[in-house]
Amino acid sequence: MTSPGGQPASIGALIDYLTSLGFRLVREDRGDMGGTLLVYEGTAEGMAATVEIAADRGQWEALLKFGGMRKVVLPEIWIAYLDGVEVGDISVNDQVAFVRDRLVEAAGAFRQDDEAEAKLTTIGRAYADHIIDQLQESFENP
Repeated sequence: MTSPGGQPASIGALIDYLTSLGFRLVREDRGDMGGTLLVYEGTAEGMAATVEIAADRGQWEALLKFGGMRKVVLPEIWIAYLDGVEVGDISVNDQVAFVRDRLVEAAGAFRQDDEAEAKLTTIGRAYADHIIDQLQESFENP
């Protein structure tokens, strides 16, 4: 379900949830063509946490990072890291559910694993390479 402004209801619910945890909006950029970037910062399990909510041409994402991480990470990458499964495509509703339901778990795992950021990067790069290979194959064999 989408709100009148085009924002999925799940995004509104995520914003309410983050606010209830004490996260605060630290950046808000809204473009003329529907682009949106909302950055919320707070803590989870005593660690600094950032949730970026982004929209581009009607496609919404909710991304997450902790502590000194350089980049935010898609929830599907976090799921692959935490559960030891392949990266799968998930909807924005599933991304929101991950942040809501597994924020504390992800923070704890990140805190306990000195190699977490490197592992997340490796998983993310492998997934990106897989997507590029699929696209290339679709162009070569239409």
